[in-house]
Amino acid sequence: MTYTGLETYVQQAAFHKTLSRLYGAEGAEKAHSRCMEVMEEFYKTFDRPAEALFSAPGRTEIGGNHTDHQKGCVLAASVDLDILAAVAPTQSGIIRVLSQGYPMIEVDLREL
Repeated sequence: MTYTGLETYVQQAAFHKTLSRLYGAEGAEKAHSRCMEVMEEFYKTFDRPAEALFSAPGRTEIGGNHTDHQKGCVLAASVDLDILAAVAPTQSGIIRVLSQGYPMIEVDLREL
């Protein structure tokens, strides 16, 4: 696999420091392994390297679910789960989403 800027960056100390801040020192290595695995799967699937990683943290709503849409109060708490995505832009106008354990979904932006 050819190294890109992203692959080089995830090997640097600054990235490890960020992972330690987000996941704690004990979770940083596992998080790093997840990042590498997601980038490898992206390459295998799309035959090109990922150009960015995104993580969406998990949360749970203890009370008031969806009342925040109406300016209500919600009691929420973070959880130690997240969704990790590797991405790369294309000129095709088609977004392809592949989630582990599910078939690929394609969205043609020209048909919205």
